[in-house]
Amino acid sequence: MTKAEYLRAYLVEPLAAVLVLSLLMNFFGETSLAQFMHSEARDGLSLVTVLLVASLAIWVGLFWISSTPFGQWLSARRVLETVNAAYITSIAILLVGCISCIFCAYLKADHLFSQLFGVFACLYGLATVPTMLNNTHKLLALHGLFGRQSSKVTDMRSAG
Repeated sequence: MTKAEYLRAYLVEPLAAVLVLSLLMNFFGETSLAQFMHSEARDGLSLVTVLLVASLAIWVGLFWISSTPFGQWLSARRVLETVNAAYITSIAILLVGCISCIFCAYLKADHLFSQLFGVFACLYGLATVPTMLNNTHKLLALHGLFGRQSSKVTDMRSAG
């Protein structure tokens, strides 16, 4: 991927989170949104933690397949590094979301910036989930392609 493609790939999610946050702030107001985040931070933490654990599980699966012939095939095509970076980015964003939910639960709702940052971090974490699922779907499609290519080679070898 070129630098422009990386920028475009990683810029959509934070922009979507900022857009949704600004819409929520315009519709509900900053103070009530901060109050909501303070009161619902523990529930947000539960959701973001589940997503973080799922992301970690998928990333461990990617790490596990990296030493297989399929992982070597992906690495030769420079796909493994790109997908790995996307998963690690998603994990980091979700981890920041978890930490910010903890802070939002224990800080007073009067700390508007902290509470609104917590809303942003949760929205940003949620925005990474479709990308992570899309990357997983593409990996499964590539695994099918790899399986078809390697079975053709095996069939040709056994015929001779």
